[in-house]
Amino acid sequence: MICLVFPTAKHLVSWAGCCPRNDQSNQKIKSTRISRAGSYFKPVLVQVANALIKAKKHSEFTNRYKRIKARRGHKKAIIAICRMILTAIWHILSDLKPYTPEGFLESRPVKEEKVLSTSQALSLLKQRGYVIKDEPLAIS
Repeated sequence: MICLVFPTAKHLVSWAGCCPRNDQSNQKIKSTRISRAGSYFKPVLVQVANALIKAKKHSEFTNRYKRIKARRGHKKAIIAICRMILTAIWHILSDLKPYTPEGFLESRPVKEEKVLSTSQALSLLKQRGYVIKDEPLAIS
């Protein structure tokens, strides 16, 4: 069983080479490239991640990819999706439970000073999966 070999999901991700290196001393940062480990396994993961971000069934991977790609670029975002996949695989095999996207769909608290218009609020709710119906209010 995989959980006997790798005690945590981070150990599995590190073995596969999908985590950034930390070559940092004082204020000098030498490298943030991913490690060369998993040279046979990592290309397969990257292909799976590329296919998964184009799939419509699992939008949590696509949303995370788009957020990271906007800041860091395609390559860093794909490796982050690979890490997400490996973490999910480890939890599936160690907990013996089916995959659910609830762990990746975290709710973020809204800043108090942020003001949205009605149309922006409705589109935000639609993006989060709510169905909005226009029903007349019952006046008592």
